[in-house]
Order: sequence, then structure tokens, then C-alpha cells
Amino acid sequence: MKITFSIILLLGFYTAVFASQDSVIVYLRPDSTVISGRLLQSNSVDIVLRIDSNRTKVVRRIDIFKLERPGYTDSTFDVHNNITLGATVGWPVLFNIRIGKQYGDFAYHLSGMHYGIANGIQGNLMYCIAESHITQLYISGMIGANTFSSDNNGNVFLASKTYNYYYGGGFVLHSHGFFFEAGVAPVKGVFSTPELLFQFGQMFRW
Repeated sequence: MKITFSIILLLGFYTAVFASQDSVIVYLRPDSTVISGRLLQSNSVDIVLRIDSNRTKVVRRIDIFKLERPGYTDSTFDVHNNITLGATVGWPVLFNIRIGKQYGDFAYHLSGMHYGIANGIQGNLMYCIAESHITQLYISGMIGANTFSSDNNGNVFLASKTYNYYYGGGFVLHSHGFFFEAGVAPVKGVFSTPELLFQFGQMFRW
């Protein structure tokens, strides 16, 4: 009786250990959707997860942003080595395309757009000061410029163009694909100085 009881405990212990080793947490592109389950199969193309006793799910590796196991993180999907791409509203020209690359705790972003009558570009150097699996908070240094043109009803001789240059610092929040940046910078040009600079929009990780 004691031997049978010991065997049952031993089997239960090994089952729990191996079950925990097979447990994974998967973060999907582009918005870091989280899926957790037991890893049933893995190859170079996809993985198969058991979500519960009645469901399994096939996940393509190309869709995986990050994969974690207890005590192990697949560096292929490391949050510290990714590309971000999206669209934002705010400086330097109201509606912007923004692209970035992260290396370790540092990230480099470039944003702006060319419309003809309004053009601008902004560069950011950012350092991550706090993070979770799907949220990062950065301090950021920025430098940028924009121009605004007026054609005076098509008269090229009366056309005018204004220039603004700025540099400053602020904070950046990136969570679940939502992106927000706020900072202050002295602006040289037609705008008063200093100016409150901001961008917000959607940024996807790849």
C-alpha cells in the first residue's frame, strides 16, 4: 500500500514537472496578442499548442513575436531586437509614417512625411527605462525640422515658405501596438519656443 502510494506521488511529481516544461507563452505579431498552452509540436514552420483539453492551435513561426517557457526565452522573438512600423499624428507634419529599430535597451526611430506644402522629418534616440512583455517606457531625445509652404493662389512669385528646427527630450510609451510620445523642445522658426511636442498612433512590431 505504501509502495503504491509512493509510486502515485512520484508519477504526479514527474507529470507536473514535464507539464511545466511543456508550458509556453506566445506573443503574436503585430499587437502582442498572448496565447498560452502546452507545446505539442515544434518545427521550423509552425508550432502546435494545446490550449485546453478540447482545443489545439497551430501558430506560424512568422507570426510569433516572442515565445517564452519557464526559465527559457526564445531569443528569436526577443523584444529587445525588433523593427517597429506605423502611422502617427503630431509633430513634425501632423500625419507621419514612423519606423524604428531596437537594439538591446536602445531604440532608434525616424518619422515624418512629404506632402509638398508641408514636409518634415524627426529622429529619436530612446532608452528603455521600464518594460513588461507587451509594454515599454522610454526616455527619448529628439531632433527634427519641418517646412510649410503657401502658394498665394498659385502665384509662384508671392509664394512663401516657413522653416522650423527643434531639438529636445521627452517620454515614449508603446503598449499593445498603441504608441504615445510627449516632450518639450525649443523651436527655432515661426512657432513660439519652447513647444510641447507629441505623437500618438499605432506602431506594430516585426
